[in-house]
Amino acid sequence: MIAVIIAESEDYIKELSQKLDDEGLKIIRYTWLLKALDNLEEINPQRIYVNALDYPRHWKTLVQYTRGNFIEKKPEIFLYQIDNFGEEEREKAKCLDVKLIADVKSLRKIEQSLVMINPHTKKLILGTVSLLKNKSIVFNCEQNESVLCLKPSDLIQKAVLKKNKAISEPVLKISSISQKTLHLEML
Repeated sequence: MIAVIIAESEDYIKELSQKLDDEGLKIIRYTWLLKALDNLEEINPQRIYVNALDYPRHWKTLVQYTRGNFIEKKPEIFLYQIDNFGEEEREKAKCLDVKLIADVKSLRKIEQSLVMINPHTKKLILGTVSLLKNKSIVFNCEQNESVLCLKPSDLIQKAVLKKNKAISEPVLKISSISQKTLHLEML
């Protein structure tokens, strides 16, 4: 998968690039929105990330362009914004089917989630995915009790993983346990 980042802020580009690189995405960066527009059809990205702080008006042009030129498979568009992003702008983004993110860390909530059933207690294991790379998962459990009887090499047969829009039911093997953190491998 290819992701295009359009931003002037080097800090934003660096932080987002690291996050997307961890997912195994090929990343193409632009600091000029018009240059990115010129190359989008050739690149044919699956995702586009635009910093609305750098391009407060031009992001709408980019969205209209992609909607008109990508007929079969339109890329997902993510718009970075902060609290002072007006309600009217939020509504425009919503109408244009653009996903809003407040910071790079919030991408994790948008892109991946995991629910499992403890094979010993048959209870749900709830928490958050802090890393999903290749077949490795680092999962932070909400409660200590949910992992008490688990041990390395246990298999979790009942799990649902959502990554972007794809949902799968992987079999997971516990590599290690550290307090409320599970290190898992997808089999």
